Amino acid sequence: MLRRLCPLALLLALATPMPAGAEGRLFASWHAAYGDPRASDTLTAACDNKGADTLYLSFDPGQDIKTFYAITATVTFHAEEGDTLGELWRFGGGSGNLYNVRVQAGPDPSFRTLQPWIKEAIGGVNYHRTASHGYLRMVYANSSNEPDSLKNGKRYCFARVMIPHPPASIAKCSQPICVELESANLTVQLIGGKELELRRGERFVSWNSPGGRVCGPMRERKRTGPWVPWEEKH
Repeated sequence: MLRRLCPLALLLALATPMPAGAEGRLFASWHAAYGDPRASDTLTAACDNKGADTLYLSFDPGQDIKTFYAITATVTFHAEEGDTLGELWRFGGGSGNLYNVRVQAGPDPSFRTLQPWIKEAIGGVNYHRTASHGYLRMVYANSSNEPDSLKNGKRYCFARVMIPHPPASIAKCSQPICVELESANLTVQLIGGKELELRRGERFVSWNSPGGRVCGPMRERKRTGPWVPWEEKH
């Protein structure tokens, strides 16, 4: 089951943005971390109640950072315009939920890519939804007293999300879904709570949508207007 956000989230919520600098970027991909030949931005999932598919979440900080402590991030699951989320996307909904996701932060050699953590990342996740959108929020921090460091131009995979295959019997088993790595904030200074905000990049992937068409309207909205969380729009 999904864990609630740890108390560290309260500290991170008080952080303030850093002055503008080089722009960092976010990356989402299926099967492998973004940039790996196995990675894909589209996925056709089986309704066989066997196994799971894995979403990899990465970032490029856009600048050298000597003191990286933690990250908060939001992954949003969008139903197709005019549709509502099926049963699979109600994870985090209590004891009756059989199709929950699992989140790993690492470090873990099975990621097979660069990770921002030297020691174990600690934290947790929280999920809530509306009729058509689900919001998976996560916060992870360095478990060591010493901060990690990050390099500009490097892509760091900070977490992966395992989404189980549902049985064919559940409603909307194979519905199209747009998955968006909506935002991430890097805590790079604990004293004063300084954060680096990341809002752009290759952030959209699709589930059961040939060519990723389900993400078209979401991409267009983010291009034509200022960034606003989906829950404030709907």
